[in-house]
Amino acid sequence: MIKGIKIALVSSVMLSGCVVTETINGGIASLNNSFTTAELPITYTKAAKESGTEKMKRLAVISNNRNAATGIIETNLSNIRVNGQPYFTFVDKASLSKIIEQQRFNESDISNSKNRTRLGKLTGADTLITADYTADVDTSTYYEKDSECIQKGDKWYKCEKSREITIKCSEKIAKVNFKPKAVSVETGQIVFTKQYSRLSSSKVCKGDDPHPSDSVLRGRALAAVIEELKQDVAPHQVTKNVKLMESDDSDLTDKAEELLDLAVEFAEKDMPDHACKTFAKAQSQYSESLAINYNNGVCAERANDLELAKAYYEKASNLTLDVDELKFVIEGQTRLVERESDNAKLTLATTSNRL
Repeated sequence: MIKGIKIALVSSVMLSGCVVTETINGGIASLNNSFTTAELPITYTKAAKESGTEKMKRLAVISNNRNAATGIIETNLSNIRVNGQPYFTFVDKASLSKIIEQQRFNESDISNSKNRTRLGKLTGADTLITADYTADVDTSTYYEKDSECIQKGDKWYKCEKSREITIKCSEKIAKVNFKPKAVSVETGQIVFTKQYSRLSSSKVCKGDDPHPSDSVLRGRALAAVIEELKQDVAPHQVTKNVKLMESDDSDLTDKAEELLDLAVEFAEKDMPDHACKTFAKAQSQYSESLAINYNNGVCAERANDLELAKAYYEKASNLTLDVDELKFVIEGQTRLVERESDNAKLTLATTSNRL
């Protein structure tokens, strides 16, 4: 175990009568680094980042000219699925267009509560959405310094003499701006609105491969916008890789130490289920280990048993006064607070018949 190795390092210096502070500190720092190499993935559902969006269910996207913004919203939000079911439904394009044409609606009519309510009833929508979208690509020229071989050496890869040259380069920057606005049919209040802006760039100099096409650059920027939009308006899964503790300074029994080492090895070999089962066995052998309690807290998080995770982290926090060790425990406790907040929002979405 690391504890034993640290003692051996210090003892050897004391016996030799030499004080090699830099070497010892470097050795111990290296050992401490190995203290946190193993990780466990934790996957869970986060609530939509923007509050109020849980009330959005059946959407009608309003546009005068069926511009690109309409397709962006419908294409990307319609494929969001939670618990195997579509999270949003959309009013059929053809039906919506017919109603808008018959009623002579336009985007400005959303601000009129009477028209808004009528359109909502006609379409069955609870939320009306408009959006603005622009995507531009600019190209600029610049120059870079480089070197050119003017006299070869005796080997093909050698150069005896070179000179500085200036080469012509160009940069393309795609900028996407997207601003959706969702209005409640029932209240007329703005449920959600946000300005999204993303860039995607490409630099090419003489002799390089050509630039990606404008559409590719725009697509990359738009993809980043869409990912943020989805996280803002709908529940989504996240995965965090959480570092484990590989040892501590407690008086582990031989069996507990063996199981802890084995569990860490399972984690390092991407076998998280086996790792957690083995951490649990180690706990039954010795319950006063900081590392074992903390790691079982991570496993409880992984199993979505937040109360058990809280208990493990609480016990772990009482087993050390070391700031670096407490940092791990505090990070775990902070994750639990965030997850409990998310769960409360998800519960609200459930009561609103959203999940």
